[in-house]
Amino acid sequence: MRTRHRRSLAVIAILSQHSLPVALLSAQGRVGRPLPDITARDVCVADAPDAAARIARITARLYPAVVLTGDTTPRSLDARMRALKVPGVSITVIDGNRIAWSRGFGVRDLSTGAPVTLNTRFQAASLSKPIATLGVLRLVQQDRLGLDDDIRTKLRSWMLPTSPFLDSGTVTPRLLLTHRAGIAVNGFAGYAQTDSVPTLREVLTGAKPANHPALTVTRVPGRLNSYSGGGFTVMEQVLEDVAGMRFTAFLQREVLNPLGMTRSTYARLSPAATDDIARGFYASGAPVPGGWRTHPEHAAASLWTTSCDYARAVLAMQRAARGASSPLNVTRLREMMTLQAPTQGIGVALTGAPVPSRFSHTGSNIGYKAIMMGFLDQPRGVVVLTNGDQGGELMNEIVRAIAEEYAWGDLRPVVRTAVPMDTLRLIAAAGRYTRDDGRGAYELTWRDGALHGAPTGRAPQRTYAMSDSTLGFLFDAELRVVLRRDVAGSVIGVRWGSETDSAVATKDTNKH
Repeated sequence: MRTRHRRSLAVIAILSQHSLPVALLSAQGRVGRPLPDITARDVCVADAPDAAARIARITARLYPAVVLTGDTTPRSLDARMRALKVPGVSITVIDGNRIAWSRGFGVRDLSTGAPVTLNTRFQAASLSKPIATLGVLRLVQQDRLGLDDDIRTKLRSWMLPTSPFLDSGTVTPRLLLTHRAGIAVNGFAGYAQTDSVPTLREVLTGAKPANHPALTVTRVPGRLNSYSGGGFTVMEQVLEDVAGMRFTAFLQREVLNPLGMTRSTYARLSPAATDDIARGFYASGAPVPGGWRTHPEHAAASLWTTSCDYARAVLAMQRAARGASSPLNVTRLREMMTLQAPTQGIGVALTGAPVPSRFSHTGSNIGYKAIMMGFLDQPRGVVVLTNGDQGGELMNEIVRAIAEEYAWGDLRPVVRTAVPMDTLRLIAAAGRYTRDDGRGAYELTWRDGALHGAPTGRAPQRTYAMSDSTLGFLFDAELRVVLRRDVAGSVIGVRWGSETDSAVATKDTNKH
């Protein structure tokens, strides 16, 4: 690994509450008119000439966000999959304006030992949103829907509930796709195979058997950027009412098939099927009962796909963004790849300002974690799909290893030196810390010779000493914990976060 100190981008904030928003694009043509396939049939099996050597180096060593000087800890892909209890992974890398290589690792089902193949479908979770947005933009391109239309003029089978917040703002497709419409419910837990699954209308109204509240406007539209899977679900109903057909069928016809995503679908799959499908697994390694949970919130969370299938869409987005031949409308795409809010495009997370250089999205369903990203200033990108609840940490490490191999700038790991610290002073910092603003708590625990920290209820992450009073995290180069001590040197509180966004918390002396 190169030893120069580099600023690291946290690919996914493991300690954050939500996935990032998604990439968006639009397409040409009339309704029902197929778009041309943009890649060869053998795109997933025709490796770049240097693929084998690169894959060997990448899988030999993965990386946390921060690599400590002198650290020789073995971190092979196989070892990390075992440690994090993630049975299977599918990876596709884009380099040089082509799919450089695509591989499956591990197994799709622990009970059968069936391997992950190039055809193995995974739940893509919130990676559903970028592809769903392509469907919305098909309607925009066909002049059947405007990004700034009042959706109340388009809805037919369900009406947006009245709200005093609508007196000061209007809900539009643009706001729904940028998480700024003020719609409640940020994410969805899905439904067990033995559960009754609600209809789209029941999801919208919060009626049983829906397991969440109604999707209503709880803030003035346009005022705040707050992640909202509920907003994408409202957009799903708008699409159905405008298109006059089911969302799953429209997306299959207008987006998935034309892009050559032949192993992708928003339709519900049956665990009884003998198809090549990855089963989901909890963080403990136990299987999700029935194989996986069902998501009737299609636009927000139900896409089944392969990493190579999804990479086809990423390639199409990149090509359209730079004006190359693509089935996606260039004018509309460039609008989507512009900042609508800090780090937010229309349905896509954007890196770089004022001109974005990269778009991305992460996904998190029970038993599945995923990430996709594409560069706008270079013909590069990656898609990683996993079937384990700790796949978020694993996929970040995989992306960093790929970034290190291909020299992807700020995605590469940061090299830092840990400061020697008295063990007793570190152990004394262990405890529970309640935020002074009442918005949750943090835990510091001593384990395996180091402090581990996380918001209460989330997976603890290993820290290292940056100074006598500051702890850094191996998984996020920007996150740190500043210890607050009294005159006697006892830790009484912490400041938790980055240099620009942190929270103060006080140690709970009643618990320790």
